[in-house]
Amino acid sequence: MLNRRDFVKTGTLGLTCLAGSGWAVSFDPSEIQGGEFNHSIPFRKKPRNVLEVIPGFLWADAADFQHYGGWALDTQHVGFMGSSYLIAHGTSKTVTDATLKLKAVKPGKYRLWVRSRNWIPEHAPGTFGIAVNGRDSGCTFGAQQEKGWVWQDGGVYELAGSALLALQDKTGQFGRCSSILLTRDLNYRPPVDVNAFTNERARLTGVTNAIKRGGRYDTIVVGAGPAGVPAAIAAARMGAKTALVSSRPVLGGNASAEIGVPVQGAARKHSGKPVRETGIIEEAGRLELHRMTEDQLTRQKLCILMSRPFKTLVEEEPLLELHENWWLEGVKKEGDRITEVILVDTLTGERKSLAGKMFIDCTGDAWLGHHAGADERVGREAYSEYKEDGAPTVADGNTMSACLRGGSRDMNRCFFHKCAEHSTPQTYTPPPWLYDLPEGWLFGRVVGGSEESQRKRLTSWALGGTWWYEHPGIVDDLWDPEFARDELFRVNYTLWDYFKNHWSERKRLANYSLEYIPFMAGKRESRRLMGDLVLTANDAIENRQFDDAIAHTGWTLDVHHHRGILSTEGLFTIDTHIPIGQIPYRSLYSRNIENLLMAGRCASVTHLALGTVRIEASCAATGQAAGTAAALALYRGTTPRGVYQKHMTELQQLLLKNDQYVPGILNRDPADLARTAHVRASSTRELMSEVNTENDRWLPLSVERGEFFAWEAGEKLESIQLYLEAKRGGTITMHLREANAEGDLSSVRNVATVSHSIPAGTAGWVEIPVKTVLNSSYAWVVLDRTVDVQWRSGDVGRAGSFRIYNGASKWEKVDGSSMHARFSPNVGIEELWAADNVINGIARPTLDGKTNTWESDPKQALPQSIELVLENPSKVGAVQCVFDTDLTVSMPMQRYNRLPKECVRDYTLECRVNGQWQSVARVSDNFQRFRRHSFKPVVADKVRLTVNATHGGKTARVIELRVYPDAAPFFEV
Repeated sequence: MLNRRDFVKTGTLGLTCLAGSGWAVSFDPSEIQGGEFNHSIPFRKKPRNVLEVIPGFLWADAADFQHYGGWALDTQHVGFMGSSYLIAHGTSKTVTDATLKLKAVKPGKYRLWVRSRNWIPEHAPGTFGIAVNGRDSGCTFGAQQEKGWVWQDGGVYELAGSALLALQDKTGQFGRCSSILLTRDLNYRPPVDVNAFTNERARLTGVTNAIKRGGRYDTIVVGAGPAGVPAAIAAARMGAKTALVSSRPVLGGNASAEIGVPVQGAARKHSGKPVRETGIIEEAGRLELHRMTEDQLTRQKLCILMSRPFKTLVEEEPLLELHENWWLEGVKKEGDRITEVILVDTLTGERKSLAGKMFIDCTGDAWLGHHAGADERVGREAYSEYKEDGAPTVADGNTMSACLRGGSRDMNRCFFHKCAEHSTPQTYTPPPWLYDLPEGWLFGRVVGGSEESQRKRLTSWALGGTWWYEHPGIVDDLWDPEFARDELFRVNYTLWDYFKNHWSERKRLANYSLEYIPFMAGKRESRRLMGDLVLTANDAIENRQFDDAIAHTGWTLDVHHHRGILSTEGLFTIDTHIPIGQIPYRSLYSRNIENLLMAGRCASVTHLALGTVRIEASCAATGQAAGTAAALALYRGTTPRGVYQKHMTELQQLLLKNDQYVPGILNRDPADLARTAHVRASSTRELMSEVNTENDRWLPLSVERGEFFAWEAGEKLESIQLYLEAKRGGTITMHLREANAEGDLSSVRNVATVSHSIPAGTAGWVEIPVKTVLNSSYAWVVLDRTVDVQWRSGDVGRAGSFRIYNGASKWEKVDGSSMHARFSPNVGIEELWAADNVINGIARPTLDGKTNTWESDPKQALPQSIELVLENPSKVGAVQCVFDTDLTVSMPMQRYNRLPKECVRDYTLECRVNGQWQSVARVSDNFQRFRRHSFKPVVADKVRLTVNATHGGKTARVIELRVYPDAAPFFEV
């Protein structure tokens, strides 16, 4: 049975974040030899004393070495080859030795066996040797002709008492070692088959291969990336005992400190529009921005890494347990229901099971659904299936490539690769295993700007790598991810060879050498699970409306070309701009596994629709929706499909309540006492009443300037007032045009043209009679160029407004800014900043220009307050507030404005009880958009929020207030 959980007290987040490291990585800097880890995130297996569990056998995984030297531990491929391994990531420069000292070696002759892989059998790029007590074995490992992981005979040694083994890198080209075995049975041969290998490993190390029974949970989330962490947090906050399973040592997946893909979303592709994703991903992003110093923000550039804030939020949830470094091996089922997940420790090989009631697949590769037998899809659909432009004639298995990414040791930066500048020219001799680039491969990779700016961009990409360093889509990164990752090594070397040795501008790179290529792969696409609905590219392009919408999209249909760097047709299959659209809930649960939900890039979408859903912020929104739905299904005693059939409205309301935007859905929460309250404010910013605000400026009429505005079609516009300054007397000419739609600037027909004389010394409102009926819902007013006349510009003063100017014979719009203009009569237009906005059911500014925000009068100093007069005296035990954190800015770009000046910093919440005001919350240094406060219930007739300070803004801005009798996560129906 679910427990009702108290509201999250986000006021502790800043202290928690600063007080603890929040990392799951164990690392001793003293272990570095030569600084090879300067550009990677190191972690290691807990030390194990290597002893003879079975007489005559000493088994050590490479991860058991006491010192890794310049080698790095790689656990990405445990599920396919049976163990972690050490990799010599030297980028053609040999790395320092990894060493293991065996302290209890019985006297005798031992045969040495080494498990390694030749990652290109035709060329053997990554080779290494092994020294035993300082004596080179004389064998070269990693040069075998067999494909895959095999054992190599390293010869026989006379040993006694102790032995020192050293992995000696020979090439610096990603040699790898999984395990080492010393045995006195000189005729013994270790098994090659992966299952036999893991069984033998368990037998000889004493680490049992038996499945230990772990905990029981309401919800189990597998995968801890941008979708999985919000899913787990959401489920736990709704009262579900939740397990979060991560195969990595840090949280965040592609948005983690080891891969560092920026958390992008709709705001990046809809410049100036308030469309950034909110909810848990906003909370985490604001937490990390608040933690970081200005210097870190400058150096980190586009990355706002999620590992640290995710870890902080996860640790704060009492109902959430994190299982790190566990790979999903399989599931147990009863009929069409999953009952348990089987996990294997990526470091030790131990196995355990976790039992649950609801399961959420956030693995990206959809392994949970696959093991459960869920309907799935890999690759591209044929055009005939969904009639999507860009789809091939015949379906195939092509997927978008991953990219290599690496994180710095301070966990504040990530990169594609690194180069070093020298004082003298550096030569580069390419290895023989590069790709053959086709003629014309650079087509479409650099566009726009002058030739010199294009050359600078290419130079930057050559030196630092970029996102289109991709292998062809036929490479299987689902079932052979190690091979796919290795192909990305080839890609990086190939492109460095091109730029260094063949590019026409190669002299720009003369003094540079390739210093470091990371070995972590950030995936874009592999397997998708099928739900009751498959979201298509056409749904996104046409902005199809769904009755089960749970989140929004807005990133382009960003589908990378299936031939990767071999494409001669440009970078994309499609990169189509789409409107702000909807993600349906039916794409987040399996159509044939009764208790399975999925989120992120394994959701039920087509290959082309994945182009918008796969972006990190969208993944987070689907994760929060799936976690909320899982908890709701348990609470209502139904299935994920049952939630759609019977409880869809409740799910949408719960998402809104937890600050997730659902397009077209208003707050209708029956438990919210604020909805029926009367709202009063100490002051309100009036519509265009003031000029001279902090963002105002004079703009000369050296070009044609104008204002686009909304209107009530069929109403007569009597006059327009413009705020002008004229140094000398003269005449201005004003044109009025109707628009066919919001933002339409195509009309060249004037419905009215008025010339008006203004005297010298004018500095204020000038009224111009129009007396014209406007038959459209939108129009625009334009002033001709006029010498010595200026028009005042400032913040948006009216819903649907923005300023325009005629630049180079083309009308340009400037979102977020208006020319000072008043329209009389003010028909059908609500005040932008009215106090009632905090209970109008919309917790963000919207694309129609409405702020849905209360803002205090800028002429009155803080503190300012807003008050809810409840319909009847009622029990009040929880209040939640939504503040302005400027949703027009994408999360990565917030590094320039990490604490938006509009955001409320210090505030007080009070309830009036028996005629007396009682403080229920006092907050200082707030940096979050969304805040919840729970307290001992009181019977109150009024609730008041007083804004004492902001992060620099002169006014108080509040977007939403909600009031509840208690902190129950669900409402009764």
